[in-house]
Amino acid sequence: MRILIIALALCFFAGCSTAAKVPAAAEAPAKSFAGTWTVSVAGTPLGDVKGDLKIVSTAEGLSGTWTTDGQTLPLSTVRKTEDGLLAVFYFSSYDVDVDIDLTGAETADNLVGVTMGEYRTTAVRKQ
Repeated sequence: MRILIIALALCFFAGCSTAAKVPAAAEAPAKSFAGTWTVSVAGTPLGDVKGDLKIVSTAEGLSGTWTTDGQTLPLSTVRKTEDGLLAVFYFSSYDVDVDIDLTGAETADNLVGVTMGEYRTTAVRKQ
């Protein structure tokens, strides 16, 4: 009987002893709008336009560039909106600010929206 009590006591203390902690699985980084998006704008006066929208996330917020036909323009505005993402750049050839208003979640790989309030726009995240 004494051996049984000692065995139970040892099991109890063994169960309460400090075991090596197993590290928790690292969480996958949360997606954001940051990255490069292939953007298609349909039906503009210049025809269908394709370009790359590159979004960078910094401590100050979002920034980025728009690249099309070998020309890279800085984004003057880039921010999250209630429905998705807004990016604006200045197009000096026509002396106009071009706004790209996209709808979708930060975790999405496809966004849809309009450019300059009227041209159907799609954006696909580059992998």
